[in-house]
Amino acid sequence: MTDNTSILEIVKGMLQSIFQLNMRSFESKSDIVAFCDNNRLAKEQSWLQPEALELILNKSHQDNINYYEDSLHLRIILFYFNKVPVIIGPYLADEISAKQCIQIINHYQLSMSPQELNIYYGSFPILPDLQIGRIINYILKEFQLTHLTEHYTFFKTSDEISDEVAHLDETDISNANLELHYDMEKKYMDAIKEGDFHTAISYRDTLSNHSNRLWQKNNAKGSALSGYAINRAMTRIAAYEAGVPAPVIHQISYQESIALANANTISQMEKINHKMIQEFCDYITMQKKDQYSALVQSIIFTIKQNYSSSLTVQQLADNHSISESYMITQFKKETGYTPLEYLRDIRLEKAASLLISSHEKIQEVSFKVGIYDSNYFVKLFKAKYDLTPGEYRKKYQI
Repeated sequence: MTDNTSILEIVKGMLQSIFQLNMRSFESKSDIVAFCDNNRLAKEQSWLQPEALELILNKSHQDNINYYEDSLHLRIILFYFNKVPVIIGPYLADEISAKQCIQIINHYQLSMSPQELNIYYGSFPILPDLQIGRIINYILKEFQLTHLTEHYTFFKTSDEISDEVAHLDETDISNANLELHYDMEKKYMDAIKEGDFHTAISYRDTLSNHSNRLWQKNNAKGSALSGYAINRAMTRIAAYEAGVPAPVIHQISYQESIALANANTISQMEKINHKMIQEFCDYITMQKKDQYSALVQSIIFTIKQNYSSSLTVQQLADNHSISESYMITQFKKETGYTPLEYLRDIRLEKAASLLISSHEKIQEVSFKVGIYDSNYFVKLFKAKYDLTPGEYRKKYQI
C-alpha cells in the first residue's frame, strides 16, 4: 500500500467503526454501479442512476468539498483525493419521523409503505451538521486538503431533471458560472463570520437567484425549502467557525426550520430566513464586542430569546447541563450580574420599548415581558428608570 492509500483506509475504518459512516473512492464504473445499487430506493433519486452519478463525479469542482442532499433527505459529501472522487455517506442530518415518511410517500407518490421507507432510513447514520462539520475538518486535515471551500447542491427529483441529465454539458452550468457561484458562497459565509448582516443578505439574494438559474426551475414550496436548507447549512457552518456555541446554533437554526415548515408563502419564508441570518449576525457581533465565554454567551442568548416566558434560573442551568450554583458564579464573574438580574434588566428594557412604541395597557406590557404581577412590575420599573411605566410612556412615547 502507498502512504495515501493507507491514510484513506485508516480514515474509512475510523468513520465506519465510530459513526457507521461509509467513505468510498470511485476508481471504476463498477464502483459507481455498486454504490447506486446499494443506496437507491426510488426512481425519484435520479442522481443514483449510474450515468447520472458518473456525470456528477466528472463535473463536480475538484477545488471544493461538495455537499449534496436529495429529495428524500439523503446526503453525501464529495471531494477529490489525488484526483480520485471520494464520497462520504449517504447519511441523514435529522431523524425522519413516521409522519414525515407518510408525507414523503404522498408528495412523491412512492410505491412503498411508510414502514419500508422507515427501514430504508434506518440503514443510514444520523449526523447533525455540527458533527459532520467536525468530521470533515478532521478528514481534510488528515488528507492535507484544508484549502477546499464548501459548495452546496440540492438534487432535483427525476421529473425535474429527466430532460437535463443527457444535456448537462449543454446547459449554463459552465466552469465560469460555477466559479462565480463558489466565490459568492465563500463571500456569504465570510460575511456571516463577520456578523455583517447587510452584506450577508446581499450575497444570499444573489446566490438565491443564481441557484435558481443553475439548479432549479420552479418556486414550489418543496424546492424553496431545499434552498433554505442549503442556506441554513452554510450559515450554521460559518457561525460555528466564528465561534458561536453549538446550543445557540441549534436553537437559531431549529427555530428557522420549524417556522419554514409552517409558512404558507414564499414571502413568509423569506422573512423567516432573514430573521435567522439577522440573529446569527447579531450574536456574532455581540460575541466580538463582549468577549464572553461560550457558556455565558449561550446563557445570554437563551435569556434574550425566552425573556417573555416564565424562565427560571434552574431552567437555565438545566438547559446548559450545569449546576445552578456554577452557572450563577460564572455568569456573575464575567458580566457583573447574576442571571436573574440580567433577565430582569432585559425584561424591563423590552417593557420600556413597548411603552413608547405601543398603546397597550401597562398590565399587557408587563405580561408580554414575562412579569405576571403588574404591581411588582411597576415597582421594578420605577427602581430602574426613576419613573412609573405611565410616567415613562407620557415622557418618551413616540
